[in-house]
Amino acid sequence: MKIIMLLQLGLILFAVTSFGQGPKGPLLYRDQGRIRIIPPSEVHKIIPRGSARITSSSISRQPRSRRFQLIEYPGAAVTQINKINANGDLVGHAVVVTSFDDQGNWLTWDQVGFKLTAAGFEKIDFPTSQFGSDVHLYGTIPMGLDNSGRMVGAYGIIFGDQPPVVFYGFLFDQGQYTTLKLPVQFNAEFNRWTQATGVNTLGQIIGSFEDEHLAYHGFLLNSGQWTQLDFPWPPNVDPGYTNASDINDLGQIAGVYSDPNGQQHGFRLTNGVWEKVDFKGNSNTQTSISGINNLGQFVGTANEKKQNVISFFFDGASYHVLSVPGCAVTTVTSINDAGFAVGDCDQKGFIAKLNPSS
Repeated sequence: MKIIMLLQLGLILFAVTSFGQGPKGPLLYRDQGRIRIIPPSEVHKIIPRGSARITSSSISRQPRSRRFQLIEYPGAAVTQINKINANGDLVGHAVVVTSFDDQGNWLTWDQVGFKLTAAGFEKIDFPTSQFGSDVHLYGTIPMGLDNSGRMVGAYGIIFGDQPPVVFYGFLFDQGQYTTLKLPVQFNAEFNRWTQATGVNTLGQIIGSFEDEHLAYHGFLLNSGQWTQLDFPWPPNVDPGYTNASDINDLGQIAGVYSDPNGQQHGFRLTNGVWEKVDFKGNSNTQTSISGINNLGQFVGTANEKKQNVISFFFDGASYHVLSVPGCAVTTVTSINDAGFAVGDCDQKGFIAKLNPSS
């Protein structure tokens, strides 16, 4: 098996700006392509105690042409990169801790969506002017970006001063934000979780939602027409869940689903034909596809030989394990046609130029 070692050649750090005290509420955290809501009492299980904020910048930003770079949002304890487009622009989500307790656990934090271009970071917030007086924004998470700057994702809101957090998908196009509302036939009247995860140059949008029975499904929104996406099973078989992660400019959709035995598999959906995808053809590897480019290459995660979750790159012919030196966990989320991939590495974002021959 070929292992691609991503050589560390640069680190991006930025000076801290001033942030206000965030709410003592749940943490929004992307995991396996879905946004998880982590209760405050469980945050220390996700983030090591004593995770400090960045307080200064002593290393300058490195050129994008370098092989591998770590990326940190200003002052963030967590930076997650969700998508890279053909221009090399990125979108993601960061957590900026504003206070700690005596044991080093987080007390309060700000949850920030962002876009990163050659000009620097741009904070992304769904406009609160669309809310009533008793509704408050609780984080914006951009998850998809096309080459024209069209962006999709999810935003969380709370009613009054207390959780729970309710998620809705959004589209940003030509300077306007729009909430993506599922039609009534999707049985989502009491829906509390919708996210848009990908958009292509044709304006096709994909994502996932939770129905009134707490079951997860994918969706495709194309020219105003909604289509529910479920990996096909016989009528008498529990279909598990389906999560659509990305869509390329050919309309090819990739993601993850679970089978009746609880095993997780990746999938590609091409012109209505579903294809099961497992890392190296092994159906017991809990495979998930997170990103796909126009060449049909894709990236994702798997659990090989019951070890820790690994990230991989499929170049069209072979699978390659992705490993960031010095990181305990590497999670790859997106790849563009030029072979630049992005993801997360021990609570930091990264961008890397993939080269299987090295």
